[in-house]
Amino acid sequence: MISITFIPLEKFNEMKLEDKVDMIIEKSKKDEIIIIEGILKPEEEMELIKKTMENISRIFRGIEIESLTAEELKGGYKNLMEKLRSKALDALMGRKRGITVIGPATIVKKIKKNPGNISLWTK
Repeated sequence: MISITFIPLEKFNEMKLEDKVDMIIEKSKKDEIIIIEGILKPEEEMELIKKTMENISRIFRGIEIESLTAEELKGGYKNLMEKLRSKALDALMGRKRGITVIGPATIVKKIKKNPGNISLWTK
């Protein structure tokens, strides 16, 4: 059985960096696939990679991660005004809008980013 956890942007934004990373790693160790509403900030992704490498063992083999911005989901900007509005919303929200999919390497065979969607294959 595959377990999927969806984390809304508001909840994710309220968490401290260490809590975010710990939660992702703990859920991944339990073979859960995590879907986050939003894109990880560069410092969040760096810390996640660092902590993941520290936790790798014979049982926990790491994670697979892929993100799509809101623009990629829609197929790009239609005009300059849409781009400016999107950038303003991102600045107000404190992070890029979109979706991030994270799964444990032990059950995720492949995550593929396509225009407008993310495909995930499990073992």
